[in-house]
Amino acid sequence: MSKPNTLPAKIRAACAKDAPVLSALFAEAYQPPTGGDAREHYPFPQLLDEHWVAAHVERPEFCWIVAEVGGKVVGTVGAVRNVGTDRDRVTEGFGLVVGERARGKGIGTELMKRLYEEVASQAHYFIAETRTAEAGGWKCVQRSGFIPTGFEPFAHLTPAGKEAMLLTARVSPEALRRRSPSARITRLVRPLAEAVLRVAFQQTSPLSNGSQTREGFRTSLPSNADESAQSHGIETVPAANCEVTRDDDASQHYLETWDPARPHAAGVVCLRRMEGCLGNSDRYDRRCFVVRIAGQVASAARVVWDRRDCRARILDLKSQQEGLQGMLIASIVEELTREASGSHLTIVLDVHTGNPRLMATMEALGFFPTAYYPALVAIGSERYDAVQYTRLCHRGEFLDSVDKVCSIEWAAAKNVIQCINGIVTSSDPHAAQSCGEH
Repeated sequence: MSKPNTLPAKIRAACAKDAPVLSALFAEAYQPPTGGDAREHYPFPQLLDEHWVAAHVERPEFCWIVAEVGGKVVGTVGAVRNVGTDRDRVTEGFGLVVGERARGKGIGTELMKRLYEEVASQAHYFIAETRTAEAGGWKCVQRSGFIPTGFEPFAHLTPAGKEAMLLTARVSPEALRRRSPSARITRLVRPLAEAVLRVAFQQTSPLSNGSQTREGFRTSLPSNADESAQSHGIETVPAANCEVTRDDDASQHYLETWDPARPHAAGVVCLRRMEGCLGNSDRYDRRCFVVRIAGQVASAARVVWDRRDCRARILDLKSQQEGLQGMLIASIVEELTREASGSHLTIVLDVHTGNPRLMATMEALGFFPTAYYPALVAIGSERYDAVQYTRLCHRGEFLDSVDKVCSIEWAAAKNVIQCINGIVTSSDPHAAQSCGEH
């Protein structure tokens, strides 16, 4: 791939006085060509509000930088530090944008490289979601040393329409060295795991024979889950003494008072991902659910539904014991798909490889793997890979999403996308034909 014509730029930390120009850059990038409100075509409309940006840009949980050319800010990118536990050390990037007149000059790539350098000492894992309709985004992450980890169909409504996102990451050598040998995955996940891990280890260190490199990386795939886990999964029907209900107050209390040093039995990866806010008051639907056993809360989950994007993320789910998460997820799926009334809806959840029975449950509920994250979460002294699962109301929509990203000229990324496409088309065609069927 040819390199862009570079334009010398000064990279520095963003500050509150930059807020008006930063918001203007986002507004320019996401203004629909036919007119309309740019905030309705960006997943984080708060970035288009200069007052919100001014109040947050210098906060310690953010690493936010800008590029200047001739004393004028022409680009920006940011990251949220430590979106997992202190031991996970996961950072999430957001908001890479370069002004129209400065594009194609290498500024976006320089911003991504510098952003990673700024957080590398604190982050074992850096997650970056990039657009597929605009080549600038994926080219920047490719040139900045990121690897493709997945593909999210119909992730966001942008000026290009219902746009898919390419999921990428940079993983530290230390995280890869600590990958657990006891991880398990289902047969459905294995092709995607193979594709992502191959790129991850080729990029980090040349492989030697066997399952370890000279540097000590564990390059082998997780083992297959046992047949009982893959066949039966976790019970999704409440038992006689269990009740699943929506209860925002009880769920929030349960989740917020959970000791972060205490492991939970759910098998769900609970990252504090960046969420959209502001804009249309009806856009974001935040709801919580609980499982009660004999009247006592024993499991809880938090869901954020972006009605503009038609996308719901189960961002937090904790449980005191194994076996409750299946019925909780099944109830969430049932309620959301019933409310969607047959229209487009994407539901997303991350599961780590220490719980293959939960993976089997997700697949039984009509979810399919759309991303594989090597060494994402820390459990004890080891790190486990994770799988992003996605459920569409209409499975056939995935093929339309793939057709729209044929212009990506990144062999590794295209391989991951086609791998997921193969998983979707080869799995049970009746698993998610329509809303409410699970």
